[in-house]
Amino acid sequence: MTDMVLEGDLDVAGAKDAAQAISDWLAGLEDDEAATLEVSEAAPTQIALQLLFAAARAVEGRDEVSFGPNATDLISKTSA
Repeated sequence: MTDMVLEGDLDVAGAKDAAQAISDWLAGLEDDEAATLEVSEAAPTQIALQLLFAAARAVEGRDEVSFGPNATDLISKTSA
């Protein structure tokens, strides 16, 4: 299993590096490799939240990629 933790306290200065890290992580996953994406905080910054949503859209349809508790809660709140 390969895990990725998105720092919840991201600011504008760290957004580009975080986005690149997520992109690299997704590109490095094998087709059937189990992976989990999590956000380090239950109340992340707006930047971290936007990157989480972008990552969620990127993995749509990939059943082997799951979300940690914080990420799942945040996604479900905005999907309702």
